[in-house]
Amino acid sequence: MKTGMQRLIHTLGLAAALTAVVVSVWRDYGLLVALKRVAVSYLAVFFVASLLVLGYKLVVLLGADAETPAEPEPAEPEGQVSG
Repeated sequence: MKTGMQRLIHTLGLAAALTAVVVSVWRDYGLLVALKRVAVSYLAVFFVASLLVLGYKLVVLLGADAETPAEPEPAEPEGQVSG
């Protein structure tokens, strides 16, 4: 079962491929050029999406480390002198 983000990325990839097909047909390119453009646009969407997801996870990971409070040092028992 796909999550919402996976469905969105696949939809964007297919939209990019469809746009490449429409533009290739409109500009009267050959079949091989059109197929190459479809493949490049489809893979480019996944590449950019993967970079965005990695960046998001990195920010979340670094943000979680910054938000965790430092552990307080244990208090010295009364009557003992440090030194």
